Amino acid sequence: MKRINLIINIVLAVALGVLYFLHFQVDAGNTEPVKESHVKAAVSNGTEIPIAYVQIDSLLNNMAMFADLNDDLAAKQLKLETSIGTQYQAFQKEVEDYQDKVNKGLLTRREAQELEAQLGLKGQELENQRNISLNELQEEGMVGQNKVINYIMEYLKEYNSDNKFKYIFSYSFGGGLLYASDALDITAEVMDGINQKYAEEISSK
Repeated sequence: MKRINLIINIVLAVALGVLYFLHFQVDAGNTEPVKESHVKAAVSNGTEIPIAYVQIDSLLNNMAMFADLNDDLAAKQLKLETSIGTQYQAFQKEVEDYQDKVNKGLLTRREAQELEAQLGLKGQELENQRNISLNELQEEGMVGQNKVINYIMEYLKEYNSDNKFKYIFSYSFGGGLLYASDALDITAEVMDGINQKYAEEISSK
């Protein structure tokens, strides 16, 4: 009896936890800085380095593709939470029925042991299924993040097809790039272009 109560308490406690939602976040700390040798060479030659930067937080907040992936993942999260919540409620009802029968002496010791084992196994199966579903949701979130990053990088190749810039940095507060002139900010251009490209791709499907 103690063992089934422990299992039940663990399962029900976990069920109370809200499934968290993976928001896509680009790790600005991975931004590759300009190599010191390049900077020295440019300065010594009296030339300017053709560089620009994109405010990644602003881009993501206004990027249609990012918003669509977020909405899709949020809908799947809600569906998963609802499904898991329904299963745990049904399981809790079975546990309460079992405890009620035991308290009223409606089960033999053997019947109680068998039912206890069944409930313990069912609780473990519910927990395993919850973990599997959560891992799948997390994996989908990571894949979505990679898709967004890849989409931005591929677009920047098109945007810079004339090789106007040698470097295009990702700028974010607290990131690797601590200062940049506003004159080098191409966020608005990239934002408009990347959303237009995405809209055309969606309409053509």
